[in-house]
Amino acid sequence: RANIRIPAQTTINLTSALEVDGSLAAEAELPVINISGGGGAAIDAQGRSGVLFASRVSLYVRGLRIANGNQGCVRLYRTLARFEDVSVEGCKTPGNGGGFFIEHSDVAFERVLIRHCVAAQNGGGVFLTGRGSLVALHSSIAHCSAGSFEESAVYVGGGLAAQYSALFMAHTNITECRGGSAGGGVGGGVSLTSTYSRLKSVKIARCSAGAATAGIGGGFGGGLFVGSTAGDRMNFSRANVSHSYWLEVSPSPSCAAT
Repeated sequence: RANIRIPAQTTINLTSALEVDGSLAAEAELPVINISGGGGAAIDAQGRSGVLFASRVSLYVRGLRIANGNQGCVRLYRTLARFEDVSVEGCKTPGNGGGFFIEHSDVAFERVLIRHCVAAQNGGGVFLTGRGSLVALHSSIAHCSAGSFEESAVYVGGGLAAQYSALFMAHTNITECRGGSAGGGVGGGVSLTSTYSRLKSVKIARCSAGAATAGIGGGFGGGLFVGSTAGDRMNFSRANVSHSYWLEVSPSPSCAAT
């Protein structure tokens, strides 16, 4: 077990990412890593590196601002993680997952703010893949984008992209996010493919999907896009999609609304 405490009003400036790897641990259980901060505590990569990369650990992060990663901010692989009272901002990546890249991991957010994060490919705020899961409560994703306007490929999930995973969101807002590239965009707010999803009291507002130049490419699901792979299941309860260009649901997913 390791405990890291950052004093209040203290910023740690990184020159390389903080990496936590439990693959060599002798214990049968995942090593436990706790990272917490007092009011105003921050870890800042200054645009030089990623911020926090964790593999095969049990991770708890609380009371921190995580900022300015240039390989994304947080990358999780085969990790059990909880983030509470955390903000992730100003992060970018040339690949997937500007704020969070989550693969083969089970993750919980509570009062997490993700903003001004960019992925050149998919999932500007969050990219969830590899049969992982995400539970997001009382959180928000804002002003995030996915896609490179220098490429002709179509990229997805300006706020969040999930594939082959499970997603539960409650009392969470996704606002002013964009999915797009020179070839078009899909799921400006949220894009779901082969993902079991439940959204309760979720608001998706002022999001868009589309190409950089009018008449070239196109966009689908400005607020929410659900892919066409059979087996998707969605449950919506008091979910609201507003002031977004449109919502797109391909024919095969099964849906329930309450």
